[in-house]
Amino acid sequence: MTGRNHLLGAILLIAGCSIGGGIIGLPVVTSLAGFVPSTLALILSWTFMAATGLLLAEVCLWSSGDVSLVTMAKKSVGPIGALIAWVFFLFLFVSLLVAYVSASGTLLSGFFERFGIGNSPLLFSILLTGLVGFFLFLGAESTDKVNRLFMVGLIAVYLLLISFSLPSIQLDNLTHIDWNKSLFILPPFIVSFGYHNLIPSLATYLQKDKKKIRTGILIGTLIPFLIYLIWEAVFLGMIPIEGDGGFLQAMEKGILPSQLLKETISHPLTGILAEAFAFFAIITSFLAVALGLVDFLADGLHLPSSKKGNRLFLCLLTLIPPLIFGMGNPHLFLKGLQYAGGVGVMVLYGILPVWMIWKGRYILGKRGQELLPVGKGGLLLILLISLAIITLTLIQELA
Repeated sequence: MTGRNHLLGAILLIAGCSIGGGIIGLPVVTSLAGFVPSTLALILSWTFMAATGLLLAEVCLWSSGDVSLVTMAKKSVGPIGALIAWVFFLFLFVSLLVAYVSASGTLLSGFFERFGIGNSPLLFSILLTGLVGFFLFLGAESTDKVNRLFMVGLIAVYLLLISFSLPSIQLDNLTHIDWNKSLFILPPFIVSFGYHNLIPSLATYLQKDKKKIRTGILIGTLIPFLIYLIWEAVFLGMIPIEGDGGFLQAMEKGILPSQLLKETISHPLTGILAEAFAFFAIITSFLAVALGLVDFLADGLHLPSSKKGNRLFLCLLTLIPPLIFGMGNPHLFLKGLQYAGGVGVMVLYGILPVWMIWKGRYILGKRGQELLPVGKGGLLLILLISLAIITLTLIQELA
């Protein structure tokens, strides 16, 4: 593949990893705050997560060969940093994969059931996990190619859903504002830009080209930013806060926004499109997260993934545990993910990159590879934002 195609692939992998199944629930989480506070929170989240991604990529440039977060943490801040990376990375991403395994099986089963094919979420989970494993075993380029196909499907279905929804938008609904609720919508938006696990793999994929890495991160995160912004405008503009079919009722009864969309729009394809969009959003994240975990384990266990035997073992180690837990009781893991998501993401991709950059730039003297031109003041601001988001997450979950 040419360098330009590699850059395009990197952009789509970042976008696909960011746009996960969580997009379906964002309107419910942000509805009480309103569209204007949600937009401001979205802008802050995008800026913050793009900045921390650039910091993490800079640490990648200091290292030779294939690296993972554990290796980078160990080389820059020592064994404690490596232990933190191991614990939070494994918990967060195994939990993500459990969620994707479970949700994808349920979605596929529900979709095919309408065509008379048996309702078997377990079977579809196994089949889909096996397919993902097959592409992972073939390598990053094969995963990149299939991810592009799913991203095309994601964008096409998204555009169709938006086009069906636009006539139903009520501009008065977008004027609702509750600033008291606005701070608590930051954690879910932050988590919705979770692509950082891919950065070590993509740095190698882009041959550690500084310009391409920066371009890939900025454009790759801009795509989900625009998709989330329009998605929020459509849902918050269509669905009222109170009354029948409103967001408060959805919260009380546990109704998904996709169901509200199907009930609000009379077009017969809406239900199928909503399910298809949810599936594409999940599968693109599934591929990206699994690829990142394979490379993480390869580096952490010192097993070169270029050897077929090693790669097969790493693929099985990546996918079998989430499949087993997903077949058992995935709700425990999903609850754990809900509780630790904001904390885990902030530790891994907020606090740890600042710690590594500070140690590298100002103690070890690793300068000249800056991807984010900020000094000590900027790094301290990122650290304070990370701590604030952890605090908000804990307050919300423990309330």
